[in-house]
Amino acid sequence: MKTLGVSVTPSDWERQFLEKLEKDYAKAANRRVEELRNAGADVVVALCPFALEALRGAGLAAEHFVSVVAKALV
Repeated sequence: MKTLGVSVTPSDWERQFLEKLEKDYAKAANRRVEELRNAGADVVVALCPFALEALRGAGLAAEHFVSVVAKALV
C-alpha cells in the first residue's frame, strides 16, 4: 500500500482487521439499502456527495438535500 509517497506494508493482523471491516461495512450498507427500498419512498434525500453516489450506484433514486429544498421554494 502506498500513501503520500510512502510504502506501507500492513501486518497480518491489520490486513485481517481491514478485511473484516470491509465485509461488515458491506453487510451494513446492503442492509440499509434494502431498508430504503422497502420504505416505498420515491426518492432518498442525502447531504453527503459520497452517500448520493453510493445510493445511486445501488439503483436508488437519490437527490441532494439542497436540491429538494430549492425545488420546494420555487
